[in-house]
Amino acid sequence: MTRSELEGILDAILNRADFRDLEVLKAAMERRAGDLNRVGGGLDPRSQAGQMAKAIQSQIGGTKEELDAMVKNLVENLIRQKVPDIPADHLTQLMEEWLPTTMGKPPRTKPSPLPADALASMIRDFVAYSTGTMTGLRQVAMNDDMPDWPQVYWNKFPERVRRLIKVFLDGKLPAEVFWDEVRSTLESDQ
Repeated sequence: MTRSELEGILDAILNRADFRDLEVLKAAMERRAGDLNRVGGGLDPRSQAGQMAKAIQSQIGGTKEELDAMVKNLVENLIRQKVPDIPADHLTQLMEEWLPTTMGKPPRTKPSPLPADALASMIRDFVAYSTGTMTGLRQVAMNDDMPDWPQVYWNKFPERVRRLIKVFLDGKLPAEVFWDEVRSTLESDQ
């Protein structure tokens, strides 16, 4: 700004401006001072980040609740594609398994202390025993080693695996989907 421009502004402020003009000038000066104090010669990273977040939020559907609803609908559609005639209560159980936080349940808790391959073997034995497909020799050997092995195994399974086993044994979950979910759970818990 040149000296003559500054003198003209000062003359207008001191000699001709009324109260409303002074209020407008004050607001303009505060805004300009804020612009000059920002990082990068006028860039305000916090303001830009806020604007970007608002733009992204409006592009992906707005609120967290709306995003959760979109994810829930997507998962529900995937389940219905795999099992078109799934009963509503079974669908609800699967949704609670796959989307605990969007269904109002807390996410999975602590990982299992056992390696995934050991848990997978235990789950295979437990499911075979529970479905009656375990051979008699295997069952005798398991009982000889540990008479209460089904309960011991059950207590070692992660909570999500227990819920999956219950749904599977109730006939509400196809074997392929059950084993895919067990595998996914064991991988994510390790």
